[in-house]
Amino acid sequence: MKAKSDKEIIQFEDWCRKTIESLKGVRRWSFKPEASEENVLEHMFKTALLVWKLLSYEMLAGNPHNLSRADILFCAITHDIGEGCTGVDHPAPTKIRQNEEDENHAFHRHVKAGLPEEIQNFFPLPIDQDEDIDEVHKLFWKATEKLGYVYFALAELQDEEKTGFSNLRRVANFFHVAKYEKDSIMQLEKKFFSVRKLATAIYEENERLESAFATTNQTLPSPDR
Repeated sequence: MKAKSDKEIIQFEDWCRKTIESLKGVRRWSFKPEASEENVLEHMFKTALLVWKLLSYEMLAGNPHNLSRADILFCAITHDIGEGCTGVDHPAPTKIRQNEEDENHAFHRHVKAGLPEEIQNFFPLPIDQDEDIDEVHKLFWKATEKLGYVYFALAELQDEEKTGFSNLRRVANFFHVAKYEKDSIMQLEKKFFSVRKLATAIYEENERLESAFATTNQTLPSPDR
């Protein structure tokens, strides 16, 4: 019995290490080569911290939507395992349906390879892909992703501000990301207290950066997409 337990421990540790290495090996924002390097593991950890912050505000407001902290935090630390398992850099924030399907298949293969069969059902697909999750949780997850995209974009623009906005392609692309996601965030802040708490500061910082860029008298090229 002890030998079997030892073998399971070694196999699980090996599976965990392979998971981590696969996540470290896949780059986010691959369609923007001028963006700062960020792998999937770093992205997932940041998302978990953002979820923690958002959920804390929801709890402060009395959790009016009965959000499951366990389900959402679990999603945050597993939602892009499929990305890592495909081994292909993906174009966050824009993916096609085939990307999602490839990642879902890779996620299932990875779970089956590393976990006992009797607990595999407790490792579900991400919230936005899980048909059994209610709409309010899907909306909250959507808010998390949109806010994460904008946080990344504003940080990239803050870096550019330090150099006088010298990389115009980078500037154009990340102003576009911030603008593109704003409409969704404005809709979601009507529903979630946590999104309202974060959105105001995001809007203000985006406006400040736009004003700072305007003082350079440079003309932005069209964003890549």
